[in-house]
Amino acid sequence: MALLIAFGAGAGIATAVGAALGAIGNYFLQRHVTFLSRVDHRHAMPAFAATAGLAWVANLFIFNMLHAWFGLAILPAQGLTTLCVAFLTFTLYKKVVFHERATSTAVS
Repeated sequence: MALLIAFGAGAGIATAVGAALGAIGNYFLQRHVTFLSRVDHRHAMPAFAATAGLAWVANLFIFNMLHAWFGLAILPAQGLTTLCVAFLTFTLYKKVVFHERATSTAVS
């Protein structure tokens, strides 16, 4: 985000691009480091992509609300936005994306 702003990009565009780029490497870090998940990629990747998309929209909305509507400077606006989005994504990753579903076996 800071690099884009330094090269003249608007704050909204910079935060949107930064959030999108951050999501790319985040899948593997969350899967292998944070949640130590064994959830199949066929389930986890689409759920992660949907969560990342929601996070991207939330990031853009919250940042614009704080910066453009309430006049907060770029750095504090992005800091508060990051906290909100981190809470949202951690919760969704834990409950939806990397949630280990119990498998039941039928007992005859």
